[in-house]
Amino acid sequence: MTGWGAAATDAEYFLAHLRDHRPGEPLMVDVEGVDQSPVWTDAQTAEFIGIVKARLGTTPFLYTYSSLLTSRSWPQTRATGAKLWIADYGAPAGSPRIGTAYPDWAIHQFSDAGSVKGVAVDLNRARPDAFGSAVLPPPGPNPLPDPAPDIPLADGVTLQRIARLGGYTGPLDGAPGTATYKGLQTLATAGGYTGPIDGAPGTATYVALQRLAQTGGYAGPLDGVPGANTYKALNDLVT
Repeated sequence: MTGWGAAATDAEYFLAHLRDHRPGEPLMVDVEGVDQSPVWTDAQTAEFIGIVKARLGTTPFLYTYSSLLTSRSWPQTRATGAKLWIADYGAPAGSPRIGTAYPDWAIHQFSDAGSVKGVAVDLNRARPDAFGSAVLPPPGPNPLPDPAPDIPLADGVTLQRIARLGGYTGPLDGAPGTATYKGLQTLATAGGYTGPIDGAPGTATYVALQRLAQTGGYAGPLDGVPGANTYKALNDLVT
């Protein structure tokens, strides 16, 4: 959901918090006003999509509703190659009323009054090529762990203070993003980290943080899942 922040800042936040995304899995960016939020322009939407596309090699869909779509033009968003997921309730399935605002559509959300096994759902019709070469993941739970759930503000500030030792120059706002993690990865190379300096943290990045935390007294496992003891030890290093 877009609107409140700058497109580039929101893109970096999105990329830093994206978990377990596998190549080919579709992404969507929802452009509409909620709770009186600003509504992104064509240029802002295209900027967000372009940053995500460049980083992941996947072009997010544009999701919006028909009256908003047709109230403006979208040349920059269309130029990114973004497919359209359009909400237009009341129109026959597969016949969204969008005129020439976006010459083609990939998915039409035509109703919010569906039901599956007693659960209320929206109803959509997708073109056969809507998802390109994407395939469904194998059955069962996703085997990939989420090594870094959202952390308390104070722990985020601790990470940013440590990241400054690796060249991070951003704010100490407790919301670590790509720049923070690049600083942490740069710093971690001195401790044996050999992964990419890409600002996209994974298990190797968090293991490196736990190794660093050992200097501050951390005695737990190097499992790549930092917890309260990891952050306490890291905080002891910078206070």
